[in-house]
Amino acid sequence: MPDELEIERRLTKLETSVEFIREKLDEEEPEKTLLQQVLDSANWKNFFYLIGIPVTAVAAYTQFEEKVWNPDKYEAIAQRGVAVEKVSRLQQINSEIFALQSQGKEAEAFARVEATRGQIQRLTGDVYELWKKFPNLFGLYEKYTLVEALLSSGETDSALAVANSVDIDRLDTIETSDLSLLKGRIQYAEGPAFDIEAARQHMRDAGAAAQTLEREGQQMQMFEKILAVRAINELWRGTDCAEVAPFAETLAEMVEMMPVPEDSVDVGRDNTLAVLGQFQASCGES
Repeated sequence: MPDELEIERRLTKLETSVEFIREKLDEEEPEKTLLQQVLDSANWKNFFYLIGIPVTAVAAYTQFEEKVWNPDKYEAIAQRGVAVEKVSRLQQINSEIFALQSQGKEAEAFARVEATRGQIQRLTGDVYELWKKFPNLFGLYEKYTLVEALLSSGETDSALAVANSVDIDRLDTIETSDLSLLKGRIQYAEGPAFDIEAARQHMRDAGAAAQTLEREGQQMQMFEKILAVRAINELWRGTDCAEVAPFAETLAEMVEMMPVPEDSVDVGRDNTLAVLGQFQASCGES
């Protein structure tokens, strides 16, 4: 049986380990408990000094950590599961609608949107509130899902706030270009964030990013996407056909220069053809 000096030494080491974890809490992901962090830390052997300490004492350390040190992180852990589930549901609904649209089943897609409108609005509101409370819980594509949902509901100021929260330093070139495109779409759209000049600048920013791509094929695909987004939004905003025509003409040239095999699926090209069809319908031979 250990003497009092030995017990004191063990407890001192335990306290040192706990203090070490306390200092690291803000640097660690919140999913791990105190004991897991001790095991994973450089001082993992200190965990064995817990042996022989009553369970109530271990529980007391955990309670202290949860209730005093950083309670927000523990609430965040609980809420993350809720956020992921709701974002996943939004993604599922969006993908079902997108699949119908890509198959040319616009009427069915519209019916799906109408049938789920209430659910989408509730999910969007819930997820947005979670984002405001725990912004660091959301990854890039979780944020994009939320932005699309907010955009479709006309809450463009909220959509822009979420888009602006994306850490651009962690994006690759294509992701940087896509983010500018997304911001452009938000500011073209009807709503409180509408600013057509800002939207056009986002389009130019997307193009500048795409221009730095090393592979010419990737460059062309990005330019095609950017031009399609610019053309359809300018048309929708009532821009004179003569001003939109250069975008449409360039898109038409790209379609001829870069044909897609008949047996392949290219959603980007399908989108381009749809934009060209809309331009023709709206502007004729302009």
